[in-house]
Amino acid sequence: PAVTWEGNVAHSAFDSELPLPPYAARFTETVMRDFASHGDRVAVLDGISGEARTFDDLSRDVEGVARGLSGLGVGAGDTVGLFTPNHVDFFAAFHGAAKLGATVTPLNPLYTSHEIAQQLQGSRAKCLVAHSACFDTARTACADLPLMERLVQMDGERPLEGADATLHALKRTEGADLPATPVASDATACLPYSSGTTGLPKGTMLTHDNLVVNLLQCDYVDGRFWEAGKDVIISPLPFFHIYGFMYS
Repeated sequence: PAVTWEGNVAHSAFDSELPLPPYAARFTETVMRDFASHGDRVAVLDGISGEARTFDDLSRDVEGVARGLSGLGVGAGDTVGLFTPNHVDFFAAFHGAAKLGATVTPLNPLYTSHEIAQQLQGSRAKCLVAHSACFDTARTACADLPLMERLVQMDGERPLEGADATLHALKRTEGADLPATPVASDATACLPYSSGTTGLPKGTMLTHDNLVVNLLQCDYVDGRFWEAGKDVIISPLPFFHIYGFMYS
């Protein structure tokens, strides 16, 4: 049988077929484990603007963003908000923060200032990365949040009024490679908000283990149909939602 029961616990027959990595490998390291072998192949492409990032670009950008955020005072245990539509630098922004051991809470780019303020306050975010299309809303929301310390502009090279930095500048932060930050397997890596069935949106605490295992599950089911490094996958799903985030 596919499932066997032990009391109220269901055990999958596929457990032995999912090669789990050692849990010292956090979510970011697991996602990027094969990036070096793909090098200058295009990893993500914006079909409208034509902007593209190779696997090498993403590796450098994640390291640079992590250094830059660290210089802005972000570290392990902090929460970083990510308020943007789908963008080629979403990966660098998310994993740059996650590499430091921070928790990332992605926000719906159509939210009003009141709605994002609720999420940022509930998640105790100290830094917000916001796209220029959402920047006025972000600036208004952050003005009344006592825990919010930094507002980073997601796109563009010239900072808008109120921006402490641009992601473009953070990606180019130089310095020694960051040492691995020890993070417990049950530490929260991602904090998406969901309305569930009733009431206001609520934070869903997803640990590094949650995301790594879900990634392996997705790869086990669908990965056999893709040819790594050659197939192109269209991603219309929003990255701020966990469905689009995990499958894209």
